[in-house]
Amino acid sequence: MKRIRPFILSGIFASLLLVSCAPPQREPGLLIENVNIIDVAQKRVIPHTNILVHDGLIIAVDAGMSAANYEHSFNAQGAYATAGLYDAHVHIDVTERLSMMLPEIYPAPVSPDQVDDDQTPYMAYGITGVVVLDGNDDILAARERAKEHGKFVPRILAGPILDDPERNNPLKIGVSTVEEGRAAVERAAEQGYDLVKTYHLESVDTRNAVIARADELGLVTMGHLPPSMSFEESIVPGFDNIAHLEEITRNWNGEDRAYLTNALQMVAEYDISLTPHLLGYREIVEEIEDIDAKLKNLDWELTPLLARVYATPPYNGYVDDFGGDDIRERAAAYFGRIADVMAELTLEAHEAGIMLLAGTDAGNPTMLPGQGLYRELALLRAAGLDGYDALAASTINVAKLFGEEEERGAVTPGKAADIVLFARNPVEVELLSRDDVFAVIKDGFLFDRERIDAEIARVSASYDAREAQYLEVASAAREAQSEAAE
Repeated sequence: MKRIRPFILSGIFASLLLVSCAPPQREPGLLIENVNIIDVAQKRVIPHTNILVHDGLIIAVDAGMSAANYEHSFNAQGAYATAGLYDAHVHIDVTERLSMMLPEIYPAPVSPDQVDDDQTPYMAYGITGVVVLDGNDDILAARERAKEHGKFVPRILAGPILDDPERNNPLKIGVSTVEEGRAAVERAAEQGYDLVKTYHLESVDTRNAVIARADELGLVTMGHLPPSMSFEESIVPGFDNIAHLEEITRNWNGEDRAYLTNALQMVAEYDISLTPHLLGYREIVEEIEDIDAKLKNLDWELTPLLARVYATPPYNGYVDDFGGDDIRERAAAYFGRIADVMAELTLEAHEAGIMLLAGTDAGNPTMLPGQGLYRELALLRAAGLDGYDALAASTINVAKLFGEEEERGAVTPGKAADIVLFARNPVEVELLSRDDVFAVIKDGFLFDRERIDAEIARVSASYDAREAQYLEVASAAREAQSEAAE
């Protein structure tokens, strides 16, 4: 038998040594370590675990996974993870809206960058998705840009507003007949919209045709209850979401609570969801009682131009209409009573099994993106919902409304990697703040605190510059008007 030559043997040992010392091959993905997961469905916290994210999806949740085995890792330091939040009722400040609200400086188109910058507050507050109850080409374009990986804007679900043509609003599509209503819904489906919003459609047949055709085409129907119709006429099978609880209280005489209870029973019977929007009347009361105190509590750094202008006198319509000494106290009492009744009805709706969504109507004057949703969640809790049910109104319930509960709305394997990490447990904190956001993951892309703060600084400077431009132009316009009057 031949003896193995020493140099060959030593070469084999060297090769084995190199193999044994080579670093292990790391698997693709981002491992989020040391995290507590909020499970709203089971109303529990899954403590001290890890989340593996890859290719925009949650791959696994397992405390035994090690960062050494994956290409990327992030230590959450015990933060609390929940599915990315949704604001279920917003409006986007595109050219048509701003040219109507701020005509002094917006006859010119709003740039795509400015439209996107106005969505930044949502992400800064951990809101990775918004439901936009408007629709036009600018919003469709913004929705496509939001799909870009690594872009600090929320996912957009959107749809056009269908309204009576006599209202003559450039942000809405006028429909007056059954044929026009069905055609408008079909166009919305062809354009790739997710929903249609019904506004004050005056014809029962037209509105019912819109709802039926949207149901056939898989579009969600959301919106208002026409004041020209009885409650029984406006609550029909296939309608998916009432966009404001005040739609139910509008025709209430202020005394007959049985009317409101019966109305909620009808909503529950037809399996219609409800967006209470408790924030609206509370905001009105606070602004007319003490606008200066209200403004001090705003996150001005993340308040876009339109909201900045309309939050302050003389542009704040609530203060202008109800802030005088002769009316302030009566107005505050009136709106406060409605707010109290809406809070009571919210709990009653929840106990009746009506699915609730958290929406702020942000984009309308004094309804602020990002910060408004935290207040709405706090008001849902103050109405009597527990922390898990309030959080569900901004996560899994939105996914259910759009038929996406298998893909979104919870931190479980197989679902979209849209996650917000909070430094404090969001189901226990009475009112969250922007500082509670530890990190945000959208489509699997991690925005840590440093990246979030950089985005906030950038967009805040943009808001300041646009506000300065507006004030200069508006001041010049007022001087010109004054000179012309003389």
